[in-house]
Amino acid sequence: MEFDSDSLLRQVAEENQKRIDDLRCPVHGEAPRIEFLSSAGSIAETNLHTCCEVLTAMVHERLGVEKDTTS
Repeated sequence: MEFDSDSLLRQVAEENQKRIDDLRCPVHGEAPRIEFLSSAGSIAETNLHTCCEVLTAMVHERLGVEKDTTS
């Protein structure tokens, strides 16, 4: 059985999007969006789109993402 990393990453992105669907920025009223990117022969990736750092922090908290302290 061949491992399909694109399908797995897409599924994780979709599941995470469901977990943050009810979030809205308290400043701008915008919703966060997780975008799945993949093209033949390249590495698949996901991007988080938010209106500001406030919403980014809310998404990170909801998903259990720890703050990057290396910068």
